[in-house]
Amino acid sequence: MLKKKAKEMGKKENLTVDVNKVGELWMGKFQALEYLRNKTEWQKLEALKIQIKFRRFVLGAEGKQSLFALSHAGKQFSSEHLLTNLLEIISQIRDPESNEDLSAGQNEVPIVESDKVELAKKSYLAKAEKETKKRKLNEAESAARKRPRLEALFDPPINMPEHLSNRTCLE
Repeated sequence: MLKKKAKEMGKKENLTVDVNKVGELWMGKFQALEYLRNKTEWQKLEALKIQIKFRRFVLGAEGKQSLFALSHAGKQFSSEHLLTNLLEIISQIRDPESNEDLSAGQNEVPIVESDKVELAKKSYLAKAEKETKKRKLNEAESAARKRPRLEALFDPPINMPEHLSNRTCLE
């Protein structure tokens, strides 16, 4: 159970770092298009995957499973398809009862107030830092409890006289 929580926390930490690599958490269509404008298809796909995964695993966005899918029948979705799914996820977070079509020329689709997103991000980062410190402390404690290795018993350190320690082989 503890390993599962640690694994989930590590996944969330990695996604947070990845979101920072693509600038920030996009709040709508305008920000997404602005970032994707001069990117290669591969860069677009990676950035869109990060944004979708972050909303699913870190922010806990809910919706149709197909919105969070990155591929189907072994074939990866195009960047246009992923962008459409991302914008649908954003709209559902903004208004879960709304079923409007986002591709109808809207320039900006705010998800929630930026203050709420920033607060959630800061809260998560604080929790992640606290969990990381706790995990490192636990690892250090468990390492200290382990018995000394047998190799250390059979491979003692070599004590060299001080007058020989500063000399090189060429002297």
